[in-house]
This record gives sequence, structure tokens and C-alpha cells, in this order.
Amino acid sequence: MVVRYGILGILGESPCYGTQLRTELLRRTAGLLDVNAGQIYSTLDRLARDGYVRQLGEPQHGRVLYEPTEAGTDLFHNWLNTVDDSASTIDTIRKVSLAMSLPSVDGQAVAQRHLDSCLQRSTAPREGLPEPITSMVWLGYHSVLNAETNWLRQVIQQAARTSTAFPVDQERPRRGRPPKRVTNSD
Repeated sequence: MVVRYGILGILGESPCYGTQLRTELLRRTAGLLDVNAGQIYSTLDRLARDGYVRQLGEPQHGRVLYEPTEAGTDLFHNWLNTVDDSASTIDTIRKVSLAMSLPSVDGQAVAQRHLDSCLQRSTAPREGLPEPITSMVWLGYHSVLNAETNWLRQVIQQAARTSTAFPVDQERPRRGRPPKRVTNSD
């Protein structure tokens, strides 16, 4: 799901081509959200079908620029403002890093919402499983929550010291395969 919302967030900053979106997702998550071009284009097709993105003008040189619709922008902001307690820690890292990297998003507020949720979940009562299973499960659960909490605190502190946002790279992607590297065997 992060791919879908990441695409909408990046398009909210600047219209993009599909391959450009893949590059931006990689940049904004330090490679943690590596998707192939096919997944980008199939996600764009679904987003267009559902009315969340549209093509911007006619294709140029076989490339299509996309932009979000108002509904797509609303969907993205609703995702940012919601904390899914069942999301994996990796998806939380992806979401927060995307939010922190987008100039039009208050990434610190997104991180703070997730931090507040972690702190609230860490005080939930233990119940349901017999001992020693309960202790074992809660030890693992609290270890993961503590790691996520510590990371979120560090992200918020870093963002308070220096801006983490950056614009979409406007260099349009080239078509075709990259040129082969020539190695000098002398």
C-alpha cells in the first residue's frame, strides 16, 4: 500500500513519468521501497481507473506524465493523517521517510502521530495467552515497539535541526536500456 500512497505524494509535488516515480520512491526511502516499473505502471493504471490520478496532456515520445486529482490528493492526506497500528515497522519507516522527504508535507507531524501511537500501544495490558507464552509474546512486541519509538524520536529530533525535504528531480528519464560500461583492460 505504501507504493500507492507514495506515488500520490510524489505526484502532489510535481507531475511525473512512471520511471521517474520509481526513482523518486527509491530516493525517498533510501532504497527501502524498491519496486519494478511494472508495479509502478499497474498501480498508476488502478489509480487512474479509480479517479485518483490522470494523464497530463498527450504522451510525449511514448512517455505519459501523471498528476493527482483532487480525490487523489485527499486520499494521500487521509493516509498521512491516519496511523495503522497493524502496519509493519518497515511500512512505518517507508511512510515516515516519504513524509519527511516531501516539501509540502509536515513530516514531523506524521512522525509524531506514529510515535504517540507507539507509546499508547506500549502500555496495553497483557491478556489472552497462558504463561510463559504471554511473557514471550509481550517481550517481543515491546522490543519492536521500543525500537520503533526510539527511531521515531531520533527522526523528529533530526528534522527539528535540519530540513529533510527535497524537490522531485526534474531530469526526465531516458528511454531504453542504459549504455553498457566500457572497461579498459589495459
